[in-house]
Amino acid sequence: MTKNQRIEAFVNLGKLFTCPNEINEHFLNRIYHQNPWFTPENTLFRLNQISSWLTESSLSNWIEGYPAEDSEKTVGLIIHENIPLASFHDLLCCLILGFNVQIKISNKDAGLTRFIIEKLYEVAPEFQHKIKNVDFLKKTDLIIAAPNKTSIEHFKYYFGKKPHLLRRRKHSAAILNGKENQEDLKKLGTNIFTYFGLSSSSVSKVYVPADYDFKLFFEAVKDWAYLIDHFKYKNNYEYRKSVYLLNRDKHYDNGFLLVKPDFQIASPLAVLHYAQYKDIHTLFGELEKHKNLEYLFAYDKETLPLVNKSHFKSNPRPSLEDYGDDINTLEFLTNNR
Repeated sequence: MTKNQRIEAFVNLGKLFTCPNEINEHFLNRIYHQNPWFTPENTLFRLNQISSWLTESSLSNWIEGYPAEDSEKTVGLIIHENIPLASFHDLLCCLILGFNVQIKISNKDAGLTRFIIEKLYEVAPEFQHKIKNVDFLKKTDLIIAAPNKTSIEHFKYYFGKKPHLLRRRKHSAAILNGKENQEDLKKLGTNIFTYFGLSSSSVSKVYVPADYDFKLFFEAVKDWAYLIDHFKYKNNYEYRKSVYLLNRDKHYDNGFLLVKPDFQIASPLAVLHYAQYKDIHTLFGELEKHKNLEYLFAYDKETLPLVNKSHFKSNPRPSLEDYGDDINTLEFLTNNR
């Protein structure tokens, strides 16, 4: 396939994501029943997000300067799906540069990646020779995966001799100074609760002044109270609440979110960690040491410029140029052609 053919295929794929005949209520409910974390709202949100990437101008500008010819090498891609189509960007990177792909799909994928592949076959039958669904990766030249903390050493042992891109799961935090208005705090709520907090861009911890009043925050995020009706989310909330009450751990509770002081950035589902700070510049110095922090958000006009000057990502809407772990996937593939 030529570069223009690959671009055209993904442009046509993006159009299908907004087609009511393809993405309808029946389709979204089928996905939800296979993986209850993939609610119709979250799946549709993700598909719309991806479709915004798949325009001719965006794709052409993105891969300008990269090799145009097909590669004979095969990438072993291990699909991880904490949110709908979490691995789509990796799949896109491989195929847009002309690599062959072997895909090991997670059982949590709910059929979304298979749907993508089938639609790619429809818009560009040539992809049938480029993509294989496999149970075991065989005869691959490169590996891309995002193993969890317990399995990363296992991955290194088996794939360490091949060029590999093993991403670590990172987390996001936000800095508040107490001057945020309701609209600012609603934006924070969106970052916390979209995908139930399962995305790497979901805020799992907030840094607040010593005298911060969480009542303002709770008032701003009350529209997300419906999450407690989701049985899996509710189970997590009730379990954590029971543990905190039993251990007499300090926490705040608004009926669907637990806010707890904790030094860790990563928080359990239905829990938001927080820490107090005295000086924001000292706080930035401390945050620079955190290797597991990918996004850092701020909303007030006084704090936001400080975040934008840092090396942390501060845009909650991923783009084509937004790579996990800040490792450019296109460059990794190009360097190992």
